[in-house]
Amino acid sequence: MVRHKLDLSNCIILCNNCIGGFLYHDFSQKFQSPTINLQIEADGFLRMCSNLEEYMEKTLIEYDSPDNTRLFAEWHTHPFPIGYLGDVKIFFQHYHSFGEAKDAWKKRSKRMIELIKSGAQVNVIMIRKNVGGGNTRNLKSCPLPTKSISIK
Repeated sequence: MVRHKLDLSNCIILCNNCIGGFLYHDFSQKFQSPTINLQIEADGFLRMCSNLEEYMEKTLIEYDSPDNTRLFAEWHTHPFPIGYLGDVKIFFQHYHSFGEAKDAWKKRSKRMIELIKSGAQVNVIMIRKNVGGGNTRNLKSCPLPTKSISIK
């Protein structure tokens, strides 16, 4: 079976939504990236990936706003933590509290930085919900290996 032949232990997957976590899980690998169980808007995700070291040094800050209630209603979802890493907005849909999300982010960011220093390969996967140009040009300017997946 392919799953047993693919070793992602020296591979970091940065993904702007939950798909990266599914890849790690499906291949029975440890989560090597902080971008697990969350969603990041495309433009912010590309800024972060293009300046990864700079963003990993930033402090994750909770975003608690009355606008969140409207967002949860629009998305037809339960309330979940939202944070900012510098100017990048991060939606932690699969976490119960901001503290839980921040702890996981810090632990996985540290692990990722250690792996990068040891020569691990960093791969960026961006999931786009619309099949139009837009962020594809920006994705090509990212200094890391990238893959774009479009869904309808």
